[in-house]
Amino acid sequence: YFKAEHRRAELGYWIDQPYWKQGLMREALPPVLAAVSNAGLIHRLEAYVEPPNQASALLLSRCDFQREGILRDVEINNGTYISLEVWARLFN
Repeated sequence: YFKAEHRRAELGYWIDQPYWKQGLMREALPPVLAAVSNAGLIHRLEAYVEPPNQASALLLSRCDFQREGILRDVEINNGTYISLEVWARLFN
C-alpha cells in the first residue's frame, strides 16, 4: 500500500521455495530502495516478516531497515494465528 498523505508505503516480496537462498532479493532490493530514495515520495517504508523467516529479516537489516517490534497473532495462516515482525526504513 501507499499512503501519500503520510508518505508511507509497504514493501512486500514472495519467493517460491525452489528459489530460496540464491541471493535473488539481495540483488533486487538495493536498486528498488535506491529508486524509492531518488523519487523522494516516501519517507517511511515498512516490511512485515514472519519470525521464522530470519533470512528475510537479515536482508532487511543489511538494507538499513530497523526492527521495531512484533504484532502478535495479527494474521491467520492455514487456520493458525501468526505474528509478524515490523521492520521500517526512513528516507529523507
